[in-house]
Amino acid sequence: MNKPFVFLLAILAVAAVAAVFLFLNNQAASPAGTNGDESSAEFKCLPEQRQGEVCIELYDPVCAKVNVQCIKDPCPPIRQTFPNSCQACINPLVESYVKGECEE
Repeated sequence: MNKPFVFLLAILAVAAVAAVFLFLNNQAASPAGTNGDESSAEFKCLPEQRQGEVCIELYDPVCAKVNVQCIKDPCPPIRQTFPNSCQACINPLVESYVKGECEE
């Protein structure tokens, strides 16, 4: 086999694995009791979502609740926009997220 063909096969394999991971990531994160309306549903980051090492480069923004590490007192979580749910949930400080960008 020639090198360009092998390289193309490798890229396709990585893209297929990333697509399957993203699909499973979204399936695992489905909230209970939303009656099909996920626009305002809050999704908890599950342990399976935190195990990913690579996320697909897909812009489907989410507003995540990020726990703040304070020195003296407990601090309330902040809201931060992430490019997608995978990027949010691999961050160990993220607790949950909602679909869409955070409001200013």
